[in-house]
Formats: sequence, C-alpha cells, structure tokens
Amino acid sequence: MLAFYTIAIIALLGAISPGPDFVVVTKNAVIHSRKAGYFTSLGIFMGILFHAAYCILGIAVIISQSLLLFSVIKYIGAVYLIYIGFKAVLSKSNHKNLHYQKSKIILSNWCAFREGLLVNVLNPKCILFMLSIFTIVINPHTPIWKQIIFGCELAGITYLWFLLISYLFTHDLVQPSINKIQAVISKLLGIFLIGLGIK
Repeated sequence: MLAFYTIAIIALLGAISPGPDFVVVTKNAVIHSRKAGYFTSLGIFMGILFHAAYCILGIAVIISQSLLLFSVIKYIGAVYLIYIGFKAVLSKSNHKNLHYQKSKIILSNWCAFREGLLVNVLNPKCILFMLSIFTIVINPHTPIWKQIIFGCELAGITYLWFLLISYLFTHDLVQPSINKIQAVISKLLGIFLIGLGIK
C-alpha cells in the first residue's frame, strides 16, 4: 500500500507539471472541443500503458543503455513536437463566431487520440520518468501482477487529470473568456511546443 500511495503522488505530480502532454491536451480542448481533449487524454493514457508494458518486460533497461536508440526516440519526438507546434501557430481562427469556427476546425477522434499517443510515447522525459519509477520506487522482486496494477494506476491518474483539464478549459464559465483570446492561446501553445522540440 505504501508503494501504491507513493506512485499515486508521483503520478499526480508528474501529470500536473507542465509539459508536452499538458500542452497538447489544452490545445485540442480549447481550439477544437472538449471531446477532442478527452480523446487526446485517452491517447496519453495508452501511451503510459505502453511505457509501463516495456518497463515491466525489461526493455526499458535496453533503451536506457543504448545511446543510439534513445537518441532516435528523442529526435523523432522533437520533430513531432515542432510539427504540431507549427500547425497550431499557423492555424486560422475566427473567434467572432464560435459556431462557425468550430464547424471549420474539426479534429477527428482518431487524430486527437493519435496526437496524445505520439506526444507521450515519443517524449524522452516520459521514458526516463517511467524507467525511474519501475527501477527505484518498485522493488525488482515485486510480482508482475502488482507491477501491472502500478502501471494502470500511473496511467489512470494521469488520464483523470487530463480529463479534468479538458472539462475545466471548456466549461461554460471559462469558455467565453478563452474564446476571446483563442487565437493568441493557440499561437502561444504552438510556440511552446516548438520550443520544447528545439530544447
């Protein structure tokens, strides 16, 4: 139970800290729709399950010891962040007519899911984060079924956090204020993603 609560706190702190996952969920929820935010969050959820799976299987050790493999993942992730950042910066918006705007800017469920999944899977910081949890917090002698529970816990807490973010940022009390500065938000988030990719 101590390990369970420890991982819960670590997962929540990891989700709250600003990063590519937070930016892409916010971008899709604000620019497109709450539903897009939800599906982006689902993609991140599946990404964390993917990280947990290879950590449990021991592949993470290989990744951590192979500079070439880790560098490949890192640069692919950087290029993808820069790509979606430029898409956000160059996107056109018309906040004077919200219904018109949303009818023009449509992000399919699959595209939202894919963005969340790829941003998470290709994030080298997430790889190191998961590796550190499964090699430091979790005892090597922890049964596989418990490790699976811990992996699901990490993914579940992160998923719930981003669902909350998607809901709050598209709430009726918040949305009118966001709509007025939506173009600015889109470009700022895009610049932030580009900056993360370059960094």
